[in-house]
Amino acid sequence: MPQHGGVIAIADDLSFELVAHGAGASIYVMDHDKQADVSRLRGKLTVLNGVVKSEGELMPAGGNKLDAAVKLEKGAKAVATISLPSGKAIAVRF
Repeated sequence: MPQHGGVIAIADDLSFELVAHGAGASIYVMDHDKQADVSRLRGKLTVLNGVVKSEGELMPAGGNKLDAAVKLEKGAKAVATISLPSGKAIAVRF
């Protein structure tokens, strides 16, 4: 169930919720119903709004939230590539 009104995707036993807001987009990360520590995560959010592609860097924004300065239109497709501290990368499709 979305907790922030966004779209949920599951990858690597983690739950990711993508939420659009005026300034960009946020991804909330949950680990088995608990907020995940995202302070050491980095990544990129690639958004396809129709034929227009844009990218934004995902950065920790407190708690279990990652923020990116990229416009997310209704109906857009998005892929988040998130790098874990171990060096492993997770691709999450929305």
